[in-house]
Amino acid sequence: QDFVANAGTTLTNYTLPTTAYGTGTITPIPLSVLIVNNPTKTYNGATSTVLSASNYVISGFIGSESAQINQSALINYAAPNAGAQAI
Repeated sequence: QDFVANAGTTLTNYTLPTTAYGTGTITPIPLSVLIVNNPTKTYNGATSTVLSASNYVISGFIGSESAQINQSALINYAAPNAGAQAI
């Protein structure tokens, strides 16, 4: 293979492999998903509501990588009563 140094790099400063073999392993990085924007619903006697993409934040990406949750999710509150409720 041919290796070309980027601008401002002296290729002679590096020892590059001329052959490579074997099995490589890419270790996945864990991602975290948080519910944000204080999901609320209008009182209607029901204990469930639907979360949309704006209710999630995904973190743990490297550099400019990203993703978005586009599927709505049905969540259930502990009670249908008005006021702050656990989800």
